[in-house]
Amino acid sequence: MVDKTLIQENYSRMSDIQLLNLASNEGLQLSDESLDLLQNEFKKRNLTLEVFENINNEKHIQQLQEIESIDIKENEKRENSIWAYAFDQKYLGKNNEELYKLLINKGLDDTNSKIIIEKLEEASTKLKNTYDSEMLTGGLVFFIGIFVTLATLNNAINGGSYIIAWGAILFGGFRFYNGAKNKSRFSKILENIENEKSE
Repeated sequence: MVDKTLIQENYSRMSDIQLLNLASNEGLQLSDESLDLLQNEFKKRNLTLEVFENINNEKHIQQLQEIESIDIKENEKRENSIWAYAFDQKYLGKNNEELYKLLINKGLDDTNSKIIIEKLEEASTKLKNTYDSEMLTGGLVFFIGIFVTLATLNNAINGGSYIIAWGAILFGGFRFYNGAKNKSRFSKILENIENEKSE
């Protein structure tokens, strides 16, 4: 808890120049209570209060930026969840008309629902290619781990030491599995999209 008496005494011992410097340079960092006490000291000495108007304006701008930042993050989360939902429904075989109704029921407007449906094939293709790359990277790391392990085991037969590259084997294996699982999912989504086109 802020000790108001101590802060007020501290301000009262400062010179006018020190108070002006404090308000100008550190006003934004001060708590609301400390700022109020500082302003009271300015009033007692008949110092200009213009600096406090600037501080309040800056604080207001900061608050708006923080709110905007929160809104952006929330919108990104919502957008990602909507896309995930659309992918799930397409994977389950829902056609565009059914998906449109489901998106509307989720609270999405007409325009954004149509955009998601229109972009679904392109987005699925990009993600499938991403997981293709993940499989390739995972497989490469896995086989490097196996190679290092086998090469050092061969040295150990001749009396040397050996390394079991668990990190590379596990990391590479997991990435390959995760890539394969997701690639299969998006391949199925693309297959469902193609089947709907051909109907």
